[in-house]
Amino acid sequence: MASDLAPDDRAVPTIRRLAPDIAIVDVRPGEEAGLDLVRRIRAIPVEVILTSSAPRSSFPANLDGFDFVAKADLCNRALKDHIDWRTHAYQDD
Repeated sequence: MASDLAPDDRAVPTIRRLAPDIAIVDVRPGEEAGLDLVRRIRAIPVEVILTSSAPRSSFPANLDGFDFVAKADLCNRALKDHIDWRTHAYQDD
């Protein structure tokens, strides 16, 4: 399923209703809208990956603990590898 949501007041209820396994959030340097959205959906059980066409170095060092995949690297294989790694990391805890 894919959905293009604006980072506004409707995004969080829509994410709750759709209940996706993963949310890929496009962020832009200097704009807080995308980062604010991921902060608000932190309580929803959804895996969040941040992406941007800007380089990773354009953003704060920790991005509030969310993972980052550059748009140039964003493909099915990269997402599968990321999810497999995260699943394995959680199972080792």
